Amino acid sequence: MIIGLLSLLALFGIRGVDGDRPLFWEHAAVLYAETTAVNKNSAGSYTISIKPLASLSGAFDCAAEPNLSAYALFGSPKISAISDAPRPGSRIIILIQETVVEKNLSGRQPLRFEVPNGDIAFFPKEKRDVRPAIFEVTGFDDPKVTETIENLRKLRGKQREEAEKAKAEPKPAAERAAEKKSQSQNSAVK
Repeated sequence: MIIGLLSLLALFGIRGVDGDRPLFWEHAAVLYAETTAVNKNSAGSYTISIKPLASLSGAFDCAAEPNLSAYALFGSPKISAISDAPRPGSRIIILIQETVVEKNLSGRQPLRFEVPNGDIAFFPKEKRDVRPAIFEVTGFDDPKVTETIENLRKLRGKQREEAEKAKAEPKPAAERAAEKKSQSQNSAVK
């Protein structure tokens, strides 16, 4: 059991998420969802099953994947900012990240998603003065949902402005020449 917990900590580590890099959002999403099940795997390790209802940010299509399961750590502040597992049937806001883990030692394919166990910079503060990656809400009109959306708009708006600014800046001569060459080769192929 201790070895299982240590291997989970090695896999997950206690890490926070700030979402500052646009690339992060290609493999992560903030979802409004309904909890369908929470199953204990080992000490502190759980599999949470959800029904995604809406994507607030990221590259997850709730219509294409109506159900998903993810690894999560709950409990002690030593292993997770998430103190308690959400109740089955509850509405939640959850940050999921795609995993890139191959088959595990038992030969089983691991879950495709995990829930970060550290402080999430763009989520509302909860008890213990942390921002866990999963929190229950009363519904989509809950003030914590609104706060999360506003935080995401600020973060993603800043990223959009930086991308637009980078597009508008003049490119070095060598980069412009390489683009011209690539465009001429592409038009020659057509």
